[in-house]
Amino acid sequence: MESAIWGFIGTLIGALASIGTNIVTSRNAAALQSTASKLAREEQRRVFQRETLLKLQDELHALLRLTARMQIADKESFRRTSQWGAELLPDDLSNSEFEKTIEVKKLVERVDDEALRGDLKTLLAVLAEFKLAETEAQADNAFNTAVAVGNPAIERIGAALRSQY
Repeated sequence: MESAIWGFIGTLIGALASIGTNIVTSRNAAALQSTASKLAREEQRRVFQRETLLKLQDELHALLRLTARMQIADKESFRRTSQWGAELLPDDLSNSEFEKTIEVKKLVERVDDEALRGDLKTLLAVLAEFKLAETEAQADNAFNTAVAVGNPAIERIGAALRSQY
């Protein structure tokens, strides 16, 4: 009878050890899964930011080129008419600038870096001032400010991109 009791105790200890092992294994597996999920989400975020910043870089360059073309068109019109804003911009130029501005605004809102997002919003505000200029001097001032604000913003986009790798 004594060996039966020891057998029962041994079986009980073995079962408890097995249950304990399963609990520890399950907790470790859950912790590993949680870590893997966090890493996957972080990588998704980084990929999203990289794609956003790369597209923003291209769209912003295109918008700034369109702004320069607008400046040239406005100055040519001014030379012809001696009045700033007397003629509308060509439809293709105006429409392209509008579409690029909308695309840049959407991309800016997706940027994770708050300081960069603020710089880009400042640039967009300056570009809006440029479009609303009522005199050549106002337009020149806004254009020069856009260049002065735009170059550092473009550099910050590059820095943000590099930080994603």
